[in-house]
Amino acid sequence: MTNILIIEDDEAFRSFLEVSLKELHRVLAPGGRIGVLEFAVPRSGLLAPLYRWYMTWVLPRVGGLLSRSYAYRYLTESIEQFPDPDRFIRLLESIGFSGIATRNFLGGTVWIYKGIKNGEN
Repeated sequence: MTNILIIEDDEAFRSFLEVSLKELHRVLAPGGRIGVLEFAVPRSGLLAPLYRWYMTWVLPRVGGLLSRSYAYRYLTESIEQFPDPDRFIRLLESIGFSGIATRNFLGGTVWIYKGIKNGEN
């Protein structure tokens, strides 16, 4: 059985994300590393509207044929709610991660973020 946490409100999602990252920071040993793989909406260019169309119209319908369609609607919504790369980097830094590195793939639709916990705690 798969459980999906659905947070409908953007502010609640950001709060949940921040609390979760703070907890990750707390439990990591000094020098510990965090890695986050996240889907994103491309920032600009022709790919951005095509990607939104695919995520809004194609993926939920195809996914609905294969499984529960609400999961694919949720995926689209969670991608829209996730902070853009610049905001997410600032969030990681504000929590105490350093040495943050990013890499994007597939025209900016997939991002990898890496950071390090410094200090004594």
